[in-house]
Parts: sequence; C-alpha cells; structure tokens
Amino acid sequence: MAAVGLGLPAETFSAAGKYGPHLLAPTASDLQKYGQKDTILAGFHTDLNFLTIHGRSRYPGLHIWARNTGKLQAGKQLEHFTGGLVKAGFHEVVVNERTLDVIAQRKISYPDRPLVRISSTFFWHLSSDFDLVPLPELAEKARSVRAEQAQLGRDEGEEVVYPPLKVGKQVERSDMAKTLVDDDITR
Repeated sequence: MAAVGLGLPAETFSAAGKYGPHLLAPTASDLQKYGQKDTILAGFHTDLNFLTIHGRSRYPGLHIWARNTGKLQAGKQLEHFTGGLVKAGFHEVVVNERTLDVIAQRKISYPDRPLVRISSTFFWHLSSDFDLVPLPELAEKARSVRAEQAQLGRDEGEEVVYPPLKVGKQVERSDMAKTLVDDDITR
C-alpha cells in the first residue's frame, strides 16, 4: 500500500524485502526496578529498518513523535529509498503518569505477578543484498518539498545525502551497529 500511495508499482517494496531479515523483537522492562516517573526505557531514536510496527503493551509509555502515524512508522531504509520524502519516525519509551497508574492498579489486581512491561515490535527489513538507491522521482519530490518548506521559513537543517549502497552496508555503517560492536568489545 505504501508503494501505491507513493505512485509506484504495488510490488516495489515487497519485492525489495522478500528475503529481508524481518524481526519480531519482544522487549521486557522490569518496572519493579525501573518504574519511577521519567525513567527512560528506550531513548529517543529512529529505527534502521524499513517499517516498524509497534505492538501493544500492558503498560503505557511509548511516545511516537509524529502525528497520525498510529503504531506504524517509517524506518531509515524507507527514508533512504524515498530520498528523504518519507522521514524515519522518532519514538521513545518513558515511564509516565499513565504507566504509574497502571502499575498501581496491577499491584492491587495482581499482587503476585511481576511488574514487567513487555512490548513486541515487528521490524520489516529490506533484503540485505538489495541495492538501496533513492528512487529518482521520489528524491526529486523530496527536494521540491524541502524548497517549499524553506520558502515558508521552515528550515530543515542541512540536506541529507543518501548514497547508493547495499542494505547490508547500511546496517554496518549505522551508529547502532557501531555501538553494539563497541559494547561487545568492552565487555
């Protein structure tokens, strides 16, 4: 549907991700230990993949920094593929008042159960050997939108360059991958 909405053949994205390393990644946070207001469970970030589908959690705290996206967000691969026309969505998970309310309710309703926030997020990736090159018609539209925003006084900062590369190389170059490697080396 995203491809059709962008004026592309319906199979454009599905073909590019046919053999992608898609991932359903449940994460757990111990709210007994980390359940204080304003505790950051997942810092402000975008995702490296193509599309992220945020699953439901028994405890609130996910904050998506975009309007009208629901729980589906573009990742960096979609941003790259569209030449920046579609931006990767920022989000974070923070213990807030609503989280604390649910913790208090669960302590009463289920006193013997652990206070664990579990979320199951699905990360849809392009195939690792796919050539990630901005589609010219979408990159041109992105430049046009950027120029329109500049005329309205909305500075988007420095223009991002999206060089052609294999998706696997994009993963290797990501700050997240570098951090993971650095963390493994220092442990």
